[in-house]
This record gives sequence, C-alpha cells and structure tokens, in this order.
Amino acid sequence: MIRIEPSGDRVGAQAMLDRIDHSETHSWLVATSVNAITMWAAVVGLDTLKDSITRASDLRFAAIGDATREALVAFGARDVVVPPVADAATLAHALIDGYEPGLAIVPRGSLARPTLIDALSEAGWAIESSVVYRTDVADPDPSIVTRLLAGGFAAVVVRSPSAATALARWGALASAPIVCSGQVTATAVKDLGSTVAAISESPRPSDVAKAVARLLGVVR
Repeated sequence: MIRIEPSGDRVGAQAMLDRIDHSETHSWLVATSVNAITMWAAVVGLDTLKDSITRASDLRFAAIGDATREALVAFGARDVVVPPVADAATLAHALIDGYEPGLAIVPRGSLARPTLIDALSEAGWAIESSVVYRTDVADPDPSIVTRLLAGGFAAVVVRSPSAATALARWGALASAPIVCSGQVTATAVKDLGSTVAAISESPRPSDVAKAVARLLGVVR
C-alpha cells in the first residue's frame, strides 16, 4: 500500500557524498533504514557510493538496527554502531552518550521524523542531511482491500508509520488485530485512533513473526 522511489535530489545526495569523500575524525554516516542507503545509491550510483564509503578511512558508521547495519556493511562500512533498541531516539542517545560531537551524514526519507537530527543538533552535532527517497500511498490490489475491510485476515502487520497512514487512508486499520514492528510504529497507529494488539521486540522478521504467533496463540 506504499510506494518508495528515489527522490531525484541529486544536489542534496551529492552534498552528502562530498562530505564522505572529505570526511575527518568524528564524521559519521548514520542510517535509519535500508531504503536510506539503497535509494541514495540509486541517486548517486551504486558503485560511486560503495567506493566513497570504502575509501573513507576516518568515517564512522551507525545504523538503527541489524538490517540497516547489514546494508551499510554491504556498501563497505566497518564497525557499525547499533543501539540496543531499534528506534531513532535510542540511536541518538547511543551517539550522544558514547562519542564526542561530530558531523552526522544522514540520508533520509520524505516522511522521516526529526527525532534523530533534532537530538544530535541539540547535543552540538553538525548535520548534513538530504531526502533520498519518497514514500507515497499507492493504489493497492482492490481484492486485498476488500478482504481487509471484510475482516479476512487474522492479523495485520504494520512495519512503519507510513504503512499505518496508508492503511488508515483505506479504512483498514480497524479490520483486524494490529501487530507493529516497534514502538514508533505503534505510536503512529495509536495516533491514528486505532488499537495495537501486539508490538514486536524488534523489527527483525523473526521477532515480528514471533509476535504474530503469540497473538494468534500458535506459540507461547
């Protein structure tokens, strides 16, 4: 129900790339989603981004969760810092509490919340950030919407605030018990006036699957 596309903002994407190419001590590439990295690569070129990350010997890396860390590593990142809880506030605190203020290079989506950037800025960090992808509500398969509205699913997994917004637009948030992939998404669902039946321990697919299984009584 959502569509993700590169933003096409080559100027902003190139500005972040230039920061990597001229990175110094206390410079960080901070990724809050896999899409932030892959869509940035779609704008500046996959090999170009990989080469810049691989060559940047002074650059440090942080990711919001395990999947995003793996995406960074695939592009040449080393020793990626990952917070104990996969959300922007915890990631910000991990950097603020554990390291000296520096430059944070933050590729982001069009619907990204300002939590991370605001916290780092308030703590004295410099920010280089640009929107590298857009998230829009897409026209879903009508048969899926019909089944959702008819209560044809035992549970609905919502993995992002933008997905919650899309479901709400189609009136489908109240059609089945909602399982959220984390607290931020759960808050978005509640803000849209719906009830959350379960929250996964982390956004990892295995943890989301466990949350669904517990809700449905498949495992205890």
